[in-house]
Parts: sequence; C-alpha cells; structure tokens
Amino acid sequence: MNAKENDDIDLFIITAKNRLFTGRLIALILAQLLGLRRRRTSEKLDTLFSTATPQREPLAIVSKKASSLLTNPQSLIPNPFKNKVCLNLFFDESNLKVPKFKQTLFVGHEVLQMKPIVIKDNIYQRFLEVNEWVFRLFPNAREVVGRKYKALSIKQKKSLNTYYLILNTFFNKIEQSLKGYQLHLINRHRTTEFITPTQLWFHPDDFEKKIKYK
Repeated sequence: MNAKENDDIDLFIITAKNRLFTGRLIALILAQLLGLRRRRTSEKLDTLFSTATPQREPLAIVSKKASSLLTNPQSLIPNPFKNKVCLNLFFDESNLKVPKFKQTLFVGHEVLQMKPIVIKDNIYQRFLEVNEWVFRLFPNAREVVGRKYKALSIKQKKSLNTYYLILNTFFNKIEQSLKGYQLHLINRHRTTEFITPTQLWFHPDDFEKKIKYK
C-alpha cells in the first residue's frame, strides 16, 4: 500500500523443485512477449537472462534551448518503468528459507507486505512457516496474515508412473542445460546478486543498503 503511480512491480516467484531456471526462462519470455519486462536503457541480446533490475538512468538529454522553454522537459517523456515488472527473486520450493544474513527488519517487512497472486499447494503458507523469524520481528502480523491466507487442503499426489518418471528425467536434463547457460550469462553482468542452486536474488541496486545509510 505504498506504491507510487510511476513505480514498477517486483515479482517473487517460487518454482517447483528442480525447476528454478526453467521457471525463470518461462517468466522472462512471457514478460518480454507481453511487453511487461523492465528494460535496461541499452540492452544486448543476452540480457534476457541477465539481472532483472536495471539501474535508473536519465530519460533524455534536453538541449539548453528546450529546457529554457519548459519548466520540466522530462515530464513530457513517458516513464519507462511504470507498470513494468522486475523478475528479481526466484526460489525453488525445496529451499524456502530466507538466508540468515538476509533475516533483517527490511526483508521481514517485505515478506509480510507482499501480496500473493497465485497460491498452489499452500506454497505461501509453507513459505511463512519456514520463515517463522518474521513473526519474531513483527509479532502482531501473525494474526492478520493468518486471517487473510488460510491453508487449504492439499490434494494427495498420485503415485508416480513410468511415463511421469521418463518425462521428469527429460525435463531434469533441460533444467541442467538452462542452469549452465543462464549462470554463464548472469556472471557476465554480475555485481552484488546472491545466487545459489535454489535461490536467485537479483538486487544489484539493493534498496535496503540505501535505507541503512539514511
């Protein structure tokens, strides 16, 4: 409830087990095709897979003659970030716990402030249960969150058949290929991002650090 009109939208995506990089590829392609992905000011082809939060840069260079005629020349230029999405946080469901060094007031507030869009297999409730530390920081939030997002009964998964096992093996190989390729491209642009086999934190311009120094 504190977003401004020209803000972009940060998305946190939790994928199925062993589908972190497959899920990221699908999300990036969809955002690109729908024209929702926040772009860098200048973008190369391989940045489809690179970090998702570009730095803000001047929207335009206005001549002195033009600026003397207009009080705020840049106000006429459309905001390139408004209603765009930043795909900057991905978790594999096998590891939902926020790392110890990230368990801060800022991140805890972000966890409780987020608004779930799609919840499958009680993933949001499972995420909160694993990250119990947020309620030690904000004890009054437990009741509010509990009322808003009640756990639903999870349907029992069917027994695995041969067809499923073969298909799963095939997609595991695709996941490994996508992992190697994406990590190669990510590392070419890497700054302060936090990357593990089960979590991707794309925050090269970490807002938490800005708040600490204010």
